[in-house]
Amino acid sequence: MKLVRLRIANFRGVRKAEVNFAGQGVTLVQGSNETGKTSLKDSIRLLFKYKDNSAHADIRDLRPVGEDVGPEIELEARAGDLWFVYRKVFLKDRKTELRLLGPEEKRLAGTPAHEEAERILNESLDRDLWDALGVDQGEGALQPDLAGCKPLMEALDRASGGGGAYDGLAESLFGKVRQEYLKYYTPTGKEGRDLVLSAATFERVAFSERTLGEAVRALEDQAARTENLRKTLVDMHGRRAELSKERDRRRAELDIVERLEREIADGGLELMAAAGQLAAAERLIRERDRLIGEEKGIAEELDAVNGTLAPIAAKASDSEARLGAARSRLEETKTARDLADLTFRLRHRDSEYYDDLLRLDSMKKRKTRFDESLRRAEIAAEELDRNPVTRELVERIAKGELEVAKLEGRLEAENPRVRVRGLGDGRIVLNGEDVIAPAGEPLVYPVRGDMRIVVPGKVEIVVEAGTVSPDLAKTLENAGIELAALLAAGRVSGLEAAYAALDRREKAVAALANHDQIAAECLADLSYGELTARIESLEKTLPAYPENRGDLCEMASGLDAARKARDEAEKEFRDTDLEYVKARDAHDSARESHETLRRSQVDGVAEAGVLRKRLDRIVERLNAARAEVPDETLEDAFRAAEDKAKRHDDRLKARTASLAEKDPENVRLLFNTSVESLDSLLERQKAAEKELVGLESAMEATGDRGVFEELQEAAAATETARLADRALRRRAEAARLLHETVARHRDRMRKRYVLPLKNEVERLGRMIFGSTFKVTIDDADLSITDRTLEGRTVAFRQLSGGAKEQLALVYRAACSTMAGVAAPPVILDDALGYTDPQRLLAMGAVLAKVARETQVVIFTCIPDRYRNIGDARIVELP
Repeated sequence: MKLVRLRIANFRGVRKAEVNFAGQGVTLVQGSNETGKTSLKDSIRLLFKYKDNSAHADIRDLRPVGEDVGPEIELEARAGDLWFVYRKVFLKDRKTELRLLGPEEKRLAGTPAHEEAERILNESLDRDLWDALGVDQGEGALQPDLAGCKPLMEALDRASGGGGAYDGLAESLFGKVRQEYLKYYTPTGKEGRDLVLSAATFERVAFSERTLGEAVRALEDQAARTENLRKTLVDMHGRRAELSKERDRRRAELDIVERLEREIADGGLELMAAAGQLAAAERLIRERDRLIGEEKGIAEELDAVNGTLAPIAAKASDSEARLGAARSRLEETKTARDLADLTFRLRHRDSEYYDDLLRLDSMKKRKTRFDESLRRAEIAAEELDRNPVTRELVERIAKGELEVAKLEGRLEAENPRVRVRGLGDGRIVLNGEDVIAPAGEPLVYPVRGDMRIVVPGKVEIVVEAGTVSPDLAKTLENAGIELAALLAAGRVSGLEAAYAALDRREKAVAALANHDQIAAECLADLSYGELTARIESLEKTLPAYPENRGDLCEMASGLDAARKARDEAEKEFRDTDLEYVKARDAHDSARESHETLRRSQVDGVAEAGVLRKRLDRIVERLNAARAEVPDETLEDAFRAAEDKAKRHDDRLKARTASLAEKDPENVRLLFNTSVESLDSLLERQKAAEKELVGLESAMEATGDRGVFEELQEAAAATETARLADRALRRRAEAARLLHETVARHRDRMRKRYVLPLKNEVERLGRMIFGSTFKVTIDDADLSITDRTLEGRTVAFRQLSGGAKEQLALVYRAACSTMAGVAAPPVILDDALGYTDPQRLLAMGAVLAKVARETQVVIFTCIPDRYRNIGDARIVELP
């Protein structure tokens, strides 16, 4: 099927949109967002999918918000020899119309029209293949599911050496075999529910049989165990008495060791107390020596400080006199500098006043120039608003007029003609219009439709046009419609008017560009508002300046005189400021020197005072300490504490040696071992007694239950379950073998189809990725699993977004070229959004190649992506 023309109205947010498609090649429908591209694409699917009375959400969503109108879709298309126009109106004023234009005309409406359109669509293309080859917005990186599409499978069968027959029976047989296989196994090959339940049933009854058998054997084992336990308890009573005696002997040895350990602990405490007394005596002696040394050091430091105070006092008196003289000089120079500064500032303002007068005049001129340029620019902008003609549109109109002229000439040449020659002067009527026919001069008229020629009172001749050149006439009609659309788009009546409009537009563009240049010059540093505000501010403030400037000095006359007076005042200010800086530096130096001497004097007095206080405190503390404990008494106390610590240390060493001879760790180990052995024996004795009671009770209970009879019944049930499980597994094995056989033959067929598809994908892909490009095709679903470039293989799912969408589009192109004449129109909605500029060039070549064999329609808001697809019909959406 080939799309010829598509029109929608009141469709979502689109009031009206129409596209005329190229019969062969690429139609590029371009426009900004929300101009109707996606709506046009979706309308084709909705037209065939839903009846006009459908209340489906897809149809309800078509109505524009807040408007009570009926969404309308009209498609003109060709399907083989059929040429038809199919139109539907949904929701309000519902309507379905099908008009067959050829090979014979016919009109249908309502349900018959819908059913006939369905028949045409189903016979002319494979819907699954049509849906799979298209790309919806945002789905460019997804591979289509094409396994099972009949036209593609027939093409692959032919390409792989078959006859091209593909009726789907093999897939149907495989489906039935697989359905039987899935009764017994999961899709991954594991056992299914019936097999698992059968095995579980057999295992359950077998487990019951094993459990009962083990119960019988356990009963026999319990009898033997009971006899052994009775003998073991007799032996345990004798062993218990022996272990009790051993524990008491080890306890006596441990008591001796623990007594020695307590004595050692007490001796350690006594030694620590004696050591503490020794350390205290030692600290008192060190503190006494420290106080004596500190008293001597502070006294020497105080003598040194007192020796430096007298020279510093003399120098401070001299520096104070120098500081007074420097302060007087500083005040004199500051007064002179301040007067020069005031004069300079006033002279500077005078100069700025004259500068502002010149600046005001310049800004007025800039504003006047800008205002005039803005007026011309506004006129140019109005021209651009009402004049949509571009150079490209003029070229297309010229091309369209030429095409119409050529087609009219061909039609004129191919259609039959009527030649009328009067035998004498007279009048004839041609299609109701009087024509003077001079004698002997032939008149020739082309027969474009039925013609009626009347010679009044003589004869009437009717010439029927017939069906000469219907395709050429339709082509001329389409060309005329397209030319009329171009003229309407440019709001012109013809080519000459278009050239005149283009000239006006280019002049308007030049005027706008000239305004931009003038604006850049006039408003380089200011906005228009700032420029106006400054002019108004200067006009307001400048006239009052001479009256308000003050009378410190007389105002110069003119800009040059004002600048000269300003420069002289500035020089006077710099000279007085230099003298002030020198006086300030001298004053700061004298003040700093005086303050340094004063700080030294104050610091020396303060330091001597601090040292005197420290010396008094040390002497006071030393006298108090000696009054409490004389120096010789401290020595006696230290020697006594030293002797006491030695005695306690000797006693502790003797006890420690005695304890080591007893080997206390071994004594504890032997005692603990004897206790643990006796405890273990008691626990085992209790356990044996408890086990004996339990065995006797269990044996009595089991004997009453009839375990032997239950064992025989369980054995019979186990055999029944085993036979049922074996029969089920035989059926499952047969289904598995059949599934593997059919699947093997099916996979062999699929593998045969992979090679021609792989070759076509690689042939087209090398136009984009280069000569090292290779792919791997999955023989199960015929999808691309990985790509190889420069010897490096990457899985499809790991590729970048751009590489995925390029590969997916190449895959669609390969399937389309493989399908050949059976390939439906390929419709792409804003694909290649992630493709870089270099590969866009190659993708354009791929699309152009596909377009030689089938119709390609591209909807996009970014036309630059497709500028490399060669000759294409471009449709601009407003």
